[in-house]
Amino acid sequence: MRTFKLRRNEDVHGMSGTGIVAEGIQFTDGAVVMRWLGDEPTFEILEDVEAVTYLHGHGGRTIVEWDEGNVMSKKIKDIDARRELAEFFLKWTKKHRISCLEQAKILLVEAQQLLTHVNR
Repeated sequence: MRTFKLRRNEDVHGMSGTGIVAEGIQFTDGAVVMRWLGDEPTFEILEDVEAVTYLHGHGGRTIVEWDEGNVMSKKIKDIDARRELAEFFLKWTKKHRISCLEQAKILLVEAQQLLTHVNR
């Protein structure tokens, strides 16, 4: 999950004002829940972030700003991927007895496949 703010630089309809007008969260399946701020706060559920920008973007006048805390989430995922790769390498090395160069070539291909899977 990751969180964001909806920043409106120009209030096209004169209803929500400018600045941060909503807060939202995107779930791992892509679905979004937003809480509109202001005098009469409401919730909105959307299929994905693209729907948010399509419905509320007003040609770039309103933008989604991802919260910086999400950078740490990505770093943690990267660390987990590296740890998983290192554990795989150790198990694989014990199982197969071949030269370091041969190991490196084979593991490079498998590491690329693993990282591709992790980054989806």
